[in-house]
Amino acid sequence: MKKSKWFCTIFIITCCIGILSCSTPKKSTGIDLDATAYLAESLSLDLGGHHLIGIVADDEHLYIAVTETGKSSILIFPFGKNESTSIDLNFLSTNQSVTMLTLNEEGGFLLLVSSWESDHFKSTIVEIDGDAALIREIGIEQLIAANEELHVVGIKSNQSDDICLLVHEGSMTAGYAASSFYIMNKDIQITNRFATGDYVLDFIFIDNDIFYTVFAEGTILLKQLTFDEQGMNVTTIPTTNLSNITGLGHDREGQLLIADMLGMTQVDMTTGKADRFINWLDCNIGIDGIHSFGQRTSDEYWVFRYIHNEFTPNHAELIMLTRITYRELPPREYATFAVGYADSRTLNAIALFNRTNEIYHITLQEYYTGIDPFDTASLLAAKMKFMLDIMGSTPPDIVNIQDLDFYELAQRGSFTSLNQLLNNNRITQSDYLAPAFSSYNISEEIYAVMTGFRLKTLVGHRSKLGSTQNWTAVEFMDLSSQYPEAKLTRGSELDHLLLLTGNNLNQFIDWDNKVCHFDNDDFIRVLEFIATSSGMEDIVDSRELNYIGLHEGFRHEHYLLHTDYITSLNDFYIHEVMFDGEPQYMGFPTEDTFGFLAVPQSAVAIPVNSPNKNAASAFIQFLLGDNFQSNGDLHDLGMIPIKHSAIELFGERLLVETPGMGRRIPHGFSHDDMFIRIDLERDAEYLAMFYGMINDVQQVIMINPHIMRIIEEEISSLVNEQKTAQTVAAIINNRVQVYINEQ
Repeated sequence: MKKSKWFCTIFIITCCIGILSCSTPKKSTGIDLDATAYLAESLSLDLGGHHLIGIVADDEHLYIAVTETGKSSILIFPFGKNESTSIDLNFLSTNQSVTMLTLNEEGGFLLLVSSWESDHFKSTIVEIDGDAALIREIGIEQLIAANEELHVVGIKSNQSDDICLLVHEGSMTAGYAASSFYIMNKDIQITNRFATGDYVLDFIFIDNDIFYTVFAEGTILLKQLTFDEQGMNVTTIPTTNLSNITGLGHDREGQLLIADMLGMTQVDMTTGKADRFINWLDCNIGIDGIHSFGQRTSDEYWVFRYIHNEFTPNHAELIMLTRITYRELPPREYATFAVGYADSRTLNAIALFNRTNEIYHITLQEYYTGIDPFDTASLLAAKMKFMLDIMGSTPPDIVNIQDLDFYELAQRGSFTSLNQLLNNNRITQSDYLAPAFSSYNISEEIYAVMTGFRLKTLVGHRSKLGSTQNWTAVEFMDLSSQYPEAKLTRGSELDHLLLLTGNNLNQFIDWDNKVCHFDNDDFIRVLEFIATSSGMEDIVDSRELNYIGLHEGFRHEHYLLHTDYITSLNDFYIHEVMFDGEPQYMGFPTEDTFGFLAVPQSAVAIPVNSPNKNAASAFIQFLLGDNFQSNGDLHDLGMIPIKHSAIELFGERLLVETPGMGRRIPHGFSHDDMFIRIDLERDAEYLAMFYGMINDVQQVIMINPHIMRIIEEEISSLVNEQKTAQTVAAIINNRVQVYINEQ
């Protein structure tokens, strides 16, 4: 194997959450120089082209289970080295593969081995010594009643060498519904079983307690399962200070470690106190692919990142975090980037900037973290605070305006014009997707810029739609009249209105002169259509929220059009199956023509009172530059770049054939259709279609929630036949006009 040199990056890690707040110091001299920081050293690990299966560690080594073309091995990496030794698992048959491993007390391994038989998985536990010599093999199905509806997916051991199995209940084709834990002793005899009632995402076995995560209530919840003399008890651990848990681990003292999108948190098992002591951004660590982590010494933690996708196949990285002080770090100027929700694209962008800029350091400020996404009142209050802070005397340095009312803030004079920034840095707008700039242009001044997007499209069956892409709203309504039993699209009356107006309600507003035109003939015609078609029963039920339900809905003409996003070639293959090999793509009608839509993944602006406009400008310049626009890791997160050269590179990466992989089709069509063999010629055809759609993008979707709320309220009276379309249009126009006048 090739040797890789350590490459060292020095950066800041916070010891408390407060450093991310509004009080973040703008100069490094304002930081307590004796406070805890961390030095991060990163080492690329060569997995030899294998696919990662599982990873465990002791004080001195990483043990990585890998597989390739039916052959499984364990790679052993000493900490700090890229050279590994390998032990082959030759005792496995060609249809068996390791799905997880854990260490036993004697320095050997327990392996979870699975094989596909007929229409279900068969799992066994295999125990081997440190030289991969087979000690024993135990069929798990014999222990858990040979149930074909059980799929064993996880195995962990605790300090006492007991074993915990995670079992999903259900079938692969129908979907797994819930999970159970089976506790076994050293002799692989079941001593306890617990049915969670939830679908478990991840778990860890510490002492005799099981900590596990489930997706519920719109977020990821952390639960603790304890066993005592009274039986089994489950408690939900509050995670309001965490942001989307991504993994569980433990330190040398057996305390729980939690990784989330922002960093690593330690939970004191006695007091329940949670302390985020490592922040990924201040470490300049990209948060994607963090597979495992733990504590090696009292002053050292390790993080293993593994990224396998179309752009960065089998990229493995070991990051060592060594405790130091801020005094040992180089000085930086700090700037705060404010967002509603911090997604992985945002976090990775900040990490990439901090890693490559020696002058400025971006920290993160979130406004919606810890708020139940279904708690409308709390979200509205947080959004209001966000907007008030932007308009205040000490706002964040730079903001993501994606979840904000851009036009309202721009009309209030809350943003700095970016024209001079773009000119000073010789940023030629023709090098970028035009709507990235034009959509945020007010009176010839650009107040924000989109840095990446998703492509929104309409798709239906070619037998009904023909081959025309450029449909007008009237043509869509005429199409619907030919199929009186079908809805134009799945969704509400408001969804229909947005479709027929191209998702662009701004076409009815003259923002420069503060005049709206919702009472014109085009808008009234759309309202009349909605009034006559809304009475049809929406046949969509819970079974039809997946792809197989959509497929049946279109086959039986329950609806005619599907709104979806295109961010990879895989999406074309999904639509090919959904529409029986004849998908037809169409743009949305706009004011003058048709067009596919760009949905911003990030759009940034600088508040007029930004305390550090130099850092904010440097960050925007970075987001528009090649280092960010051409970054493959960010592309794989569903973000299409806005720079033309980066879009071309994005397309080239999509065409890369990953060995052993095909285009993935979601569960529900059939087991045989889950993977489609890669056809490079067909890929090239789809890529040409993809480029055509991007070239036809006319606008960026920006919907003002205040105006949306007004329209939604008034449409209800139209649907209930209380008012005519003309009356409703006039009321909407009057209410929106009042709102605009107040801005």
